[in-house]
Amino acid sequence: MSAFDFQRSGDRPPRFSKAPKPRELGWSVLAPLDDRDQHPCPICRHGQIQPMPMMEDAWSCDFCRHLFTLDLQSRILRVEDSTQPLQWRWLGRSWQPVRYSNEALTPTIWLLAVILAIGPVGLIGFSQYLFPPLPSSRSVGFGQGWLISAAIGHFILAAWLVLEHYQWPLYVSLKLRWQDWRSNR
Repeated sequence: MSAFDFQRSGDRPPRFSKAPKPRELGWSVLAPLDDRDQHPCPICRHGQIQPMPMMEDAWSCDFCRHLFTLDLQSRILRVEDSTQPLQWRWLGRSWQPVRYSNEALTPTIWLLAVILAIGPVGLIGFSQYLFPPLPSSRSVGFGQGWLISAAIGHFILAAWLVLEHYQWPLYVSLKLRWQDWRSNR
């Protein structure tokens, strides 16, 4: 029985045959999400995810070695070997991150980030304005250095707070690569 016989009879082709051609929808070509095909890895963007042999629901990347589960009905891929609840939806060509955000928490996060970035730095700057160092002292530049280092440190903390809340794909990708690098050391 040839591959043409399967197409004519309406049966599904055998597992070892080539994947079906992408279907055309409008101006773009969308590849169907198939459990027998390889798809690009949404974490490393270098490897291909493919089903693991002898495992029903497990998928893995051949480059970064992350483990995934795939829900074919909702076309959602979920990473399983991370503490972060990361999920992506298949759009036909690429994966789009699925974000679950608590809308009531967002203004609080931004307010906390602004207070964290401006509050302590404002206190240091105000104290330097009220009590400037004596011009003849040896530590004239210490106050400005302290103010600059506090501003940089508190801005980094505020940025980290916002990044942890929104979980932007670039941040998550870099975070997972950092965890992999630390675990391989």
